[in-house]
Parts: sequence; structure tokens; C-alpha cells
Amino acid sequence: MSCCGQGKYPSAYAMTRDISATVVSAFRHALKTGEVLSTEEDTRKRITTCNECEFKSGVRCTKCGCYISLKTAVKVAKCPIGKW
Repeated sequence: MSCCGQGKYPSAYAMTRDISATVVSAFRHALKTGEVLSTEEDTRKRITTCNECEFKSGVRCTKCGCYISLKTAVKVAKCPIGKW
């Protein structure tokens, strides 16, 4: 970690690959079920887990580079280290 709580994020390629996979999975799931977003309860649980995680840096995850509030709200999204 560098100063001021700013973590080092994955490469732009890795972040693009991760978000693209999440978008494709969410789209497929939405076509089958009509659902895109997690329930409020699931989103809260995910955010709580992320807030306690050693890889959280500000509003982002240093493992996948995602904005935590956005990724936790997507039903089919996965934590890059399997915490949710």
C-alpha cells in the first residue's frame, strides 16, 4: 500500500476483464430470471464484508479494482477472493 490509503489496483486489462465477465454473467442471469440486482439485505452483507476486508482501499477493492458499492449490488457478482 502506498500513502493516504491508496492501494495498488490490478492492471487496466485485468479490471476490464473482471467487469466484462460480471456484465456478461449479469446479462445472462437477467435474461433467464429478470433479476439483475442483489436484495438490499445481500448487498448490505456484502458491503459489511468488504468494509472489514484488508483489500479495501477507500471505496474500491485492491484485488479486482471494483467500486465496492456497485459490484456488491449485482446479484451474480463474486468477490475475487471468495468472501461472498
